[in-house]
Amino acid sequence: MIRSWPIRTRIALAILALSTGLMVLMAFAAYVAFDDALRKNLDDTLRLRSAANLQLIDATTQPPTLTLGSDPGRERSEGVAVLRLFAPDGRLLSDASPAAETSDAEVQLIRDAVATGHDTYRTIDLGDDEDYRVVASLVRDGDQTIAVLVTGVEHSRVNEPLAILRLILIVAVPLTSVAIGLGGFWISRAALKPVAAITATARRITQGDLQSRIEGITAKDEVGELADTFNAMIGRLADTVERERRFTADISHELRNPLAAIEASIDVTLTQDREKSEYRHALEAVRGQASRLATLTRQLLLLSRLDSDQARDEFDVDLSRSYMIG
Repeated sequence: MIRSWPIRTRIALAILALSTGLMVLMAFAAYVAFDDALRKNLDDTLRLRSAANLQLIDATTQPPTLTLGSDPGRERSEGVAVLRLFAPDGRLLSDASPAAETSDAEVQLIRDAVATGHDTYRTIDLGDDEDYRVVASLVRDGDQTIAVLVTGVEHSRVNEPLAILRLILIVAVPLTSVAIGLGGFWISRAALKPVAAITATARRITQGDLQSRIEGITAKDEVGELADTFNAMIGRLADTVERERRFTADISHELRNPLAAIEASIDVTLTQDREKSEYRHALEAVRGQASRLATLTRQLLLLSRLDSDQARDEFDVDLSRSYMIG
């Protein structure tokens, strides 16, 4: 079914499909790269914050205490950021972010960090339907872990930019693909316009107008070369048809001469009684003209089989002589 569609439509659909596929791949790659960059940037921010927050811990007390510092942007008071100090067994020692709830996932994070012996990053749900990206940093006294500091921020710092990017891609990819498809349709239509002219000229020629030529195509590209070749072919065809017409007219004229001679010889002979020798002479004249007609017929048959201009140029028939009985 698709093969019956116009070429420009098929080209436009192919461009649309190809551009859509490439746009989707590019959008997916951009989304993955942007997501990875945001998460790495968030982890870098948490690492810097954790390093700064570790300076707020007084490890000389038993248990260690957390000195509350400034709260830029009121992040902790509004539950946007998390800052808590836990004992190695998961007991809460100090909470600088009471607006953010605690959860079992946070306690499990602390135990995993103590078990592994290094800072642990994780995305957890703190019970208010809001994900947080947190890092559990170990507080050491020599080789002993005396506390665990949890520093975190809402995961919306990643989710919101990603949501905006998804919206942009969902709108941009289809619009761009459609625009490219329409552009491909317009370009293919303009590129195939000379082909339509060639088709129209060919249609006129099939109706018998051998004087038609393709006009208006001046580009020196493949289509222009096709138009020039087509015009040359039609010119040669017109010349061939004209030579055929002249050749047929000449042959028709030459055939009338021996036929007229035969008819005249017979008529003259039949006008009166004649001697046997006179009848013989008339029959010989008729046989001569009939022999010439037979020769001409064989040559015409040979010429039709050869079907070449060279054979026709070299073919020479001389029937100007006629035989009549006087």
